[in-house]
Amino acid sequence: MAARTDDLYSDATDLLTGALNLTKLDIPRFVGGASDYIDSRVGMRYETPFDLGALNNSSILILKQIANAYASGTLLMSAFSPIEDKKLNQYGQKLVDYAEAQLLKIIDGEILLPGATPINPYPPGFTPNAAVNIYNVDPTSRVEDFYDTFQQPYRCAGVVYPHGLFPE
Repeated sequence: MAARTDDLYSDATDLLTGALNLTKLDIPRFVGGASDYIDSRVGMRYETPFDLGALNNSSILILKQIANAYASGTLLMSAFSPIEDKKLNQYGQKLVDYAEAQLLKIIDGEILLPGATPINPYPPGFTPNAAVNIYNVDPTSRVEDFYDTFQQPYRCAGVVYPHGLFPE
């Protein structure tokens, strides 16, 4: 499967490879692959691919920075893999690690992308919070039976029997 070539978050001229001669590698494939990777990771929080015209400048620059780091890192690790026996290119690995850390911050909501359309992963009417939620409308739920039996203080005095086993 070929990497995409439209609406890329980076450009081959922006890669962080210095003066290395990497002309034998398919550089556009790495740049397109970085944009695809960003979309696959951030797609859990935002609608992707991003409409670059709708994003504000800071969002575009964040995506560009991450795409540059990821594409450069994977390109360097690929270029130097034949000559490295036991470990990956350290600079390339650091670039990929940086890109992944930034993507995790976006997914966790620490970095916001103004102008991007967020995705609501919850069903209508469901509000997430820090406490345990029982979102089960099944009338014969074993989870609700458990909580009815073991969470109510008047049933927990002495020996606890499963709900319905003995008459009340």
